[in-house]
Amino acid sequence: MKWSPQIRLQYMLRICLAMIAAAPRVNSASLEDSRCMYSHESLLLALPASTGCISALGQCTTTLTITLPSNCTGDLQGPHPTVLMFAGYQVPIRYYQSLAEALAKNGFTVMQYERAAVLPAAEVESAYFEPLMQWRSAVNSSADSAFYSKFAEGLALAGHSMGGGLAAVAAGSHSGDVATAFLMDPVDWNFGSNRVDSQYLTRFAKPVAIAPVGVHCLDRNGCYAPTNCSKPISNSPDSEGCSPSWWCCDWDSGLASASGRITQGARANPNGAQSFWASAPEGSWQVNLPFAGHMSFLDYDPGTNPVQLLNCPYTHSHTDIQPAVENLLVAWMSHHMFGKPLGSGWTAVEGGFLEMKHTSTAY
Repeated sequence: MKWSPQIRLQYMLRICLAMIAAAPRVNSASLEDSRCMYSHESLLLALPASTGCISALGQCTTTLTITLPSNCTGDLQGPHPTVLMFAGYQVPIRYYQSLAEALAKNGFTVMQYERAAVLPAAEVESAYFEPLMQWRSAVNSSADSAFYSKFAEGLALAGHSMGGGLAAVAAGSHSGDVATAFLMDPVDWNFGSNRVDSQYLTRFAKPVAIAPVGVHCLDRNGCYAPTNCSKPISNSPDSEGCSPSWWCCDWDSGLASASGRITQGARANPNGAQSFWASAPEGSWQVNLPFAGHMSFLDYDPGTNPVQLLNCPYTHSHTDIQPAVENLLVAWMSHHMFGKPLGSGWTAVEGGFLEMKHTSTAY
């Protein structure tokens, strides 16, 4: 059944009211109290053979992009903590530029690396963590470096889709180095690997944020393992959002997160965002975006971003979803890295139609 505009409005109002009532409120401080300018710096970084990279396939050199805050006001003077951001499967890092810039404007240095055209296996990519951190330490301590004294010790992780799984692995594998993680519709599947990424969160004792979306569709030629997406449209929980030219996948039992409108039995999902939620540490938050699609986290770039065609037509406007995600991401990182109030940032989100829950009664 397709929702009428009136029903959608009523749904939005209910969610907004529930969010305002339930979200934590420490004080009314705004994320705008302190702001920074920023710049993007890119360089080639050689990765050691010990990672398992294959030089002949171009995997042992990566383009590292640093989004660097500068000229900060208020209490955001440098050096700044780092957010290491992992891109989704086959997604160039430039499509996360808005997220990186939102973080930089609020006092975070963002590190992103580009994958080779021939993707490394997930275990190889996870081994990049140590050389990336070694590079950060080396340039931060070298007076001859353009990054001298730019990095504070704090480190947080963010990731989308397959990158969310990689972020979970990094958090669990390097729990002493990582303060928190923000996982955007994470996928429990990695290229060339049978690893169960969500289980790594059981090794991480600090709160994480998990942001699943509610509308999942793929073009009928775009589905890939482990979900074959061969079910008829009528059997899909998201079928009301898709035109006959689309083949809707029942991702509640497959590759990505459960529908934001279907919550019963979601924890049993072996491959989606709900498996990460089931493993989330005490104090974690789940922020459902019922009208967002899997690709709603990417910068909107019609004509040059074909991967966005995988979004279901029923997803809400990108102009609403993207700012909501930016605000949520910045609020979460600012809370855990700077001690800023979480509630003031989260209640500022209007267009995402949020559903929120957490694993602790401490809020």
